[in-house]
Amino acid sequence: MKPKIGLHNRKILNDIVALRSRLNLRSLLVDYDGIVLTLGDNSKFFLDVTESHSLLSVPETGFFEAEETDFLKNIVGADWNIIDVGANFGWYTVHFALWTNHNGSVHSFEPVPTAYKSLSRHVLMNSHTSKVFLNRCAVGAENGFKTIYSPIGRSTAFSSEHQSGTPFNVESIQLDKYVKSKRLKRVDFIKIDVEGGELNVLRGAKETIQKYHPRILLEVESRHAGLFGYSPLDIQIFFRQHGYIMYFLNSGKLCRVDNILNAPAYNFYCEWNKDADSLKTNI
Repeated sequence: MKPKIGLHNRKILNDIVALRSRLNLRSLLVDYDGIVLTLGDNSKFFLDVTESHSLLSVPETGFFEAEETDFLKNIVGADWNIIDVGANFGWYTVHFALWTNHNGSVHSFEPVPTAYKSLSRHVLMNSHTSKVFLNRCAVGAENGFKTIYSPIGRSTAFSSEHQSGTPFNVESIQLDKYVKSKRLKRVDFIKIDVEGGELNVLRGAKETIQKYHPRILLEVESRHAGLFGYSPLDIQIFFRQHGYIMYFLNSGKLCRVDNILNAPAYNFYCEWNKDADSLKTNI
């Protein structure tokens, strides 16, 4: 006699099958403390079912920042040295490692303990430990220590120096110092997402930017910048002073930023002038 499946259990199984189809998953493994999602590109992520903000938009869409991810996939070189500032659970870190070979490297920074734990887990799950260098520290304009607040009831992606929540002290380092300590001969790309601290990260990376002219993707929002006492225009001025052009993505195409305050985006791709003409743009 075939075993019978209760209606409730059958609904759960049907929901799992529907979820796999909707997210275009290669596989979905239910573990004792969560679910391991293997996405269409073979990247793996752990969904903590006890955390309502686990993996941000991935459980709903199968992606995080899909437009930016698709764009970066097409430009990242196999041998690039990449820096990921504000790595959070590791979406970009995992994909940077997936897109590069043994000649490339990924250097990730995440100061929030719970996010760093998730980041470490995902790097290990995806077998990228040989070329990913994890740093549990913040990045800023100066070397030292700072207090960061992890928001209560929200994703760790919103952790900041200027928000209420659970405080913790963490080491902060300049990218210039880090690049020298690792004796990197090139820095090809930098991603920055630190909830308003972006300008401080750039100020601590001036030598690296001037020497290597890395491509840069960063988040800029007025509400976050204001907490740090600057305007998004200061970011645009910084890049102009260093010979960079800023762009935002629109339906997969790069559009040049004239005034960042009027740009219909919060993620910006920045490229040194010498290389700017190598990309097809809508200007």
